[in-house]
Formats: sequence, structure tokens, C-alpha cells
Amino acid sequence: MAFTALASMPAVGDTVSLSSASSAALDAPDYVAKYAPDGLATNDASVLLGQATILNWLGQSPISFHRIYVDITGSVVVGLWLSHVLALAANADSRAFDGDDFVFTMSARDCEAATGITRAQQVSCRTRLAELGFLTEAGGQRKTPTYRLHMALVARHLLKTSEPLASAMSDRQAFPTSRPVRVK
Repeated sequence: MAFTALASMPAVGDTVSLSSASSAALDAPDYVAKYAPDGLATNDASVLLGQATILNWLGQSPISFHRIYVDITGSVVVGLWLSHVLALAANADSRAFDGDDFVFTMSARDCEAATGITRAQQVSCRTRLAELGFLTEAGGQRKTPTYRLHMALVARHLLKTSEPLASAMSDRQAFPTSRPVRVK
């Protein structure tokens, strides 16, 4: 009985109606009747685990980012960190910019909550981005550091990485009857 709730949870790839899933999570009597049919108490560990799993699944945003960030940083984790900071920049007030630089603070705890990147991985991400010239630490020994993301340099790397694709597209236009050209 301990795995009843988990056994009936949707599997990866299953199609699930969010309206029915959210109503199951929010309508406790129906949920308990479905997952604890033997009249178990509503605080039974397996029932609570099932409820918590559904709430976690529905309450978290998927993490996705543009693949080109991996190309310009050389790492999936660094690309994810950069993507998160660029999303912050996209939603930032104009006062968060100093020329071409995005100036921001971000605690390790906030970053891990948003991305799943651990504190140690964040240090590696910042080190790699600093090596590329994308990031500098602008603040002193504050509890939450202040960083500068050099947006113009990031943009130059994005453009440079896109040159082979642009060339392939140009070749395709010059010879419209030729076969498609694959890049990378």
C-alpha cells in the first residue's frame, strides 16, 4: 500500500490534463478516495508523499534555455547560469544597466532555487564566465555579491557563433537547387 500513490502517478511521456491534475491535488477528499481507498488516514505518509509530489510537479517551472549558450560557454551548466542571468536582464528595470553592462545581485540560494545549480557549480560558472570576459564581480565583500554581465561581449560571441549558420544560409540562397547544408 505504501506505493499506491506513486504507482498511479503519471509516467514520463504520459499526457496529463493539468485541469484534472490540479483538481486532484486541490480536492483532497477525491484525492484520498482515489489514492487511499482502504480508508487510510489523510495524513498517511504515502498519501502525503503523493500530494507533495503533485504539488512539486505542478508548482515548478520547467528549466530550458537556448542551446547556443552551451556553444559560447562550453558547458551546459554555465549556459544555464548565463541564460538565467539574461532572463533577469530581460525583465530588469533600465536602472539595472550601466552602458552595455547589466549590473545585478544574486544570492547563491536564489540562484539554486531558480536553476538547481549548486553553490559549488555556481562558483565554477562565474569563474568560466569571468575567463570568457562576460562577467566581473562589481561589489566588494557584500553578503550578496554584485555582478556585471558585459552584454556587448556576450552579443559578439553570439554573433560569432552564428556565422557558420549565416554562411550556410547564404550558400543556400546562391544555389537554390542545391541540397540543404548542415552546420555542426
